Amino acid sequence: MFRVVAAWLLGCCMIGSAAAESVTEPTTGMTFVRVPAGCFQFGASSSESSPDSKKVCFSKDFWMSAYEVTQEQYRKISGENPSGSSQGDRYPVERVRWFDTVAFINKLNSKSGKTFRLPSEAEWEYAARSGGKLQQYAGTGELDQIAWYMRNSKYTSHPVGEKRANDLGLYDMSGNVWEWVQDCWNDTLAGTPEDGSANLKGNCTTRVLRGGSWYDAETMLTTTGRLWNDADKFDNNSGFRLILER
Repeated sequence: MFRVVAAWLLGCCMIGSAAAESVTEPTTGMTFVRVPAGCFQFGASSSESSPDSKKVCFSKDFWMSAYEVTQEQYRKISGENPSGSSQGDRYPVERVRWFDTVAFINKLNSKSGKTFRLPSEAEWEYAARSGGKLQQYAGTGELDQIAWYMRNSKYTSHPVGEKRANDLGLYDMSGNVWEWVQDCWNDTLAGTPEDGSANLKGNCTTRVLRGGSWYDAETMLTTTGRLWNDADKFDNNSGFRLILER
């Protein structure tokens, strides 16, 4: 059931056995899911210890978009659609540079009067792992049930939200398109702030991408997998999702 609260739509939807609290932002229609505060071992998605993992704690809840930003949403704010695969409004926007995501966010913040941003790398992984659980992929069940990737995608992206969500109600965090995050690229996680904010030291001409894509093998879709690209370059399998500050 949904009710209007100060021009926001607030509600809960059942994800597995838990209720996921969500809000819908009226400017774009984006749905944001509450990610509860907590601690986790960043960089370790199994019980086996990882020399590159680090304990990170979030002192407060945060709100992440349930879906990757779509071509319709991107066009509505920016006035253009850079995607190479323009098959429909519900497909994730792609062929966006990291700098394009920043420009989009600035326009969205101006139009909406709210504060949106890219997630930090730690926020992204914590949310993908359903609040820091030991999950290899972003959800439970067979990989084909939760992700579009090389084996089932027919080498194209797909409309957001067609696969099973993870335990928090977040879709496509494994597969479909890679997702830009705030962080500068570093070879290790050692410099990650303990509060889970973005690491803005290191090679900041390159930025981090997470989650894998329709083009990739399953080994690239893990919740701890990392990739980088130049901030001024794009690919036809990279997009993004947002954090809403409340």
